[in-house]
Amino acid sequence: MRRAVAKGIHAPEEFEAMRSENPPVDHPLVRTHPETGRKSLFLSENTTTKILGLTEQENELLLPLLLRHVKSAEFHCRLRWDPHTIAFWDQRCTLHYAVPDYCERRVMYRLSIDGDVPR
Repeated sequence: MRRAVAKGIHAPEEFEAMRSENPPVDHPLVRTHPETGRKSLFLSENTTTKILGLTEQENELLLPLLLRHVKSAEFHCRLRWDPHTIAFWDQRCTLHYAVPDYCERRVMYRLSIDGDVPR
């Protein structure tokens, strides 16, 4: 699978600058969790551009299907935010999909911990 900086949400010159700092990289589409051994899809609507080894036509059909699948309600975990709420999730098997269904101001700090190389 090919992951790259999201195109279409940034001005062209900003996109090119981001792309030069973060060139496209290949990752496995299905990743195995290093501790549980469970498999999960490892893709993102914002960065996944194609599935390697598939034709353009196959990518046009399969990639949108998989991206819709990972956003299915059966996989959701909704959190009711209150002051001082803290949330943690394992990025190795979780897709963060922020639903913009709120109007209050939120202040969030994001932290990433170095992990293993996806396999």
